[in-house]
Amino acid sequence: ITNKAQQKWNDSYDNLNWKKIFLSPITCTIYSRLRLFQYKYLYRIIPTNKFLHKCHFVNSSLCQFCNIHVETVQHLFWDCAHVQHFWTKTNDFLSQNGINVAFNFKNISLGIHDDNTKQKTIINFVIFLAKYFIFKCKMQSDIPCFDNYFRYLKECKNIEQILAQARSKLETHNRKWHSIKFE
Repeated sequence: ITNKAQQKWNDSYDNLNWKKIFLSPITCTIYSRLRLFQYKYLYRIIPTNKFLHKCHFVNSSLCQFCNIHVETVQHLFWDCAHVQHFWTKTNDFLSQNGINVAFNFKNISLGIHDDNTKQKTIINFVIFLAKYFIFKCKMQSDIPCFDNYFRYLKECKNIEQILAQARSKLETHNRKWHSIKFE
């Protein structure tokens, strides 16, 4: 049984494994806020300016970042030139750490679920946190900047490490983060 949001995703992409898609926020992060954000994203209930303008909450339906195109989910998280630059920098960071992933709208929306991808837990964490960061930037009227995201990612890693240590799950934490270097 699929809901309307799943059906819209299914209309765009073939052979989606919804069990893996819905489990990935749980397996890649302990942050309930990040999990909730990803589920809202999957259910297509992220408030964009297109929707907020329709409800008369904002004065314009244009993108918060470029102020040129209508702000849809796809534009806000993928098509916007500012966001494309941010994703390029994020991809460069992962590549520098030996993680090669093809960023496209499907992967940043639904995550990486290919069983041949050994580092999918950290990749999905980076992607989901990046989307959350983009949304936080939108809410603060700031252009997403990779340097700020990098600091945020590092902070989240350190918090996860403290929590993992307290829960005697440091080995799991280290397995997740072993390929990411913050130099």
